[in-house]
Amino acid sequence: QLMHDALVWERYEDNAWYREAFGPVFNQSEWNQVSMAMSISQGAMHVLQHITAARNNTAYERVIFIRPDIILIKDIRFDDKLYAPADNAVHVDRHKNANGDFYFITSSQTGLLHMARLAMDAKRIETQVSVHNWIQRSFNAWGLQLKMDKVLPGRDVEVYRRLCGSPWMFGKGFDYFHDNYNVTAAQWADLRGVCG
Repeated sequence: QLMHDALVWERYEDNAWYREAFGPVFNQSEWNQVSMAMSISQGAMHVLQHITAARNNTAYERVIFIRPDIILIKDIRFDDKLYAPADNAVHVDRHKNANGDFYFITSSQTGLLHMARLAMDAKRIETQVSVHNWIQRSFNAWGLQLKMDKVLPGRDVEVYRRLCGSPWMFGKGFDYFHDNYNVTAAQWADLRGVCG
């Protein structure tokens, strides 16, 4: 099991061994953005390979690509018509101008195919890939629209490294999160534990 976990982590999370090979291709791009695109591409290819290998009309209603370093407080409710399946839409968090990168939700083969080539497409869109400035252009170029949902960055979702300094997360206190997000006392203790 440990060997399996290590291999999965290496394939999908540790992209450092690609960095030297891809460095000249992406010029002065931010490596964390290129690495994220590579992880998304790997995941999308895995899903597409599974669909192809199944050969029994296997399909997924939705596929979610989510960063491993975030905490999601608010539920994503797929019964909301906002998430109605659409061939040309990919849902993201409510970052300004739909440039969020916490997660991507697709309900189409078109979305999966684009995500499978996302890393290499970054070079085609622009020479420098940096935070919040390229993903939307990449999707738009392939006729896909990024649609913002109701999840607000910094309030409903946040990266762990920013959690402890967030007045919104801990300044509101347990009662607020219990009443609005159904956070239990044990979950709150775990959240507090992240900050030591």
